Amino acid sequence: MQDLEELFSTRDTPRFKFAPQIRLRFTRLQTLTHLPSGGARSAVYGDCRESSGPRLQGTAVPSSGGDYACFRPDDTAVLDARYMLQEQDGTLILLPNKGFLWVRPCRMRTMTCARPRPSRSASASTTG
Repeated sequence: MQDLEELFSTRDTPRFKFAPQIRLRFTRLQTLTHLPSGGARSAVYGDCRESSGPRLQGTAVPSSGGDYACFRPDDTAVLDARYMLQEQDGTLILLPNKGFLWVRPCRMRTMTCARPRPSRSASASTTG
């Protein structure tokens, strides 16, 4: 029988397996600035692209989600991304991601004012 340390992640020895690589094209941006909380919110929406990996192959469903960020006054961005993937066999998978990003104040100002370029695409790898 395998040792439990070989099966499960710990803080000192995380275990990861490659799931899919997802490629999205971000072409639309909405921004809300000067919120009463002192921060800002923005959303970028991903258009159809592909997902590929050892067990998942398909496309991101067009207009099914986006990356939503809350830029707090303490120079922290709270990230919330959601996309619907459709696999080759027609199965739909909701892929939610959450996280935090801490950056220098000058970089945070750049991020809250950024505009995506139509030809720009991004890639994200997830583990599962």
